[in-house]
Amino acid sequence: MADADLFIVGSGATAFAAAIRAGDLGAKVAIAERRTIGGTCVNRGCLPSKNLLEAARAVWEARHPRFPGIAAADVEVDLPALLAQKDEVVRSYRHRKYEKVAEEIVNLDLIDGDVTIAGPHELLAEGRRYPARYLLIATGSRPDVPPIPGLDAVPYLTSDLLDADEPGRLTRLPSSLLILGGGYVAVELAQLFSRLGSRVTVLQRSRRLLSDHEPEVGLILRQVFESEGIELVTGAQVRSVDGDGDAVRVAAEVRDETRTVEAQRLLVATGRRPNSDGLGLEAIGVELDDGGAVVVDPGLRTSQPRARSPPRTPSWGRVARSTRASSPGPSSPIPPSPAWGSPTRTPTRPATAVPASPPRSSSCRARPPRIGRSEWSSSWSKTAAIASSA
Repeated sequence: MADADLFIVGSGATAFAAAIRAGDLGAKVAIAERRTIGGTCVNRGCLPSKNLLEAARAVWEARHPRFPGIAAADVEVDLPALLAQKDEVVRSYRHRKYEKVAEEIVNLDLIDGDVTIAGPHELLAEGRRYPARYLLIATGSRPDVPPIPGLDAVPYLTSDLLDADEPGRLTRLPSSLLILGGGYVAVELAQLFSRLGSRVTVLQRSRRLLSDHEPEVGLILRQVFESEGIELVTGAQVRSVDGDGDAVRVAAEVRDETRTVEAQRLLVATGRRPNSDGLGLEAIGVELDDGGAVVVDPGLRTSQPRARSPPRTPSWGRVARSTRASSPGPSSPIPPSPAWGSPTRTPTRPATAVPASPPRSSSCRARPPRIGRSEWSSSWSKTAAIASSA
């Protein structure tokens, strides 16, 4: 591929929304993905988790009928078969909404592998150099695993267990599951596995579940979990982990007392961290916060004028907002940058937000007339406001 007008790192919903819009404007686009096309939501997040949660609800309601006169059914769960249908749903959706859409975007180059910034206006991917005029950082996030003594020597799970095609997925239902964490990923998976038949214990550092949400949410959720047999241990400070493939033991300090919790499998769901490391963003002046999230202003501009990032680069996580003054808006010239260069024209059109929902193939079929590269220069500078997470 020749020089790219727009180079996108990541291939989730944000990346494809931007690629579709850029393609409609006649731009040459490159998308680089180190894992599976579609990003977290499709492959190991929203889609597979909701599919399995609905299946778990069916199992729970069959075993616990709400109406008098209906006998409880002893429902058997065939986890391999359940996961196989989930995998088929994921692959079908990924093909229709991402792989097929990619084929219909004119002048799109899909790159499979890691990307690093090689210099001004240039990226390095799989041994090849890709000149690019603009950069969109849409790399999403991954499970954040804390440095707990002994954890690296114990087989543990993360939310990647939901993936359809990568290592780290769960293939057998554990008799018991110990979950570290009390955020939304932890509580989703806690109820999922409990309803499928695992004995679940949740160790949470805070005093209540979902501590960054309204207090009433965590209180009601605790009542529901306890009524369903999920054991909650709050205010727990994990000190160490040991075990093997058959059993895992976690030592924690709970209200000044040391307590050991044992289970067949361990799931670490203590948060997410941005996939911003290893790209070389600091080398071109892109500011990161202490957690590695790309800092953006209200216009989603990074500290580097030619690099943009969606508002939730740590997908499933917080937004890193800049306290510095906002850089010039889409209707004013973008200042020059010593690292990534400066545009040749002043934008002349109003800003347009990219849709937040996953892309639809129909978006690619009805294209406006193609425009020249000189007009693209001004058109892209007003289009890069992204309204979604990778």
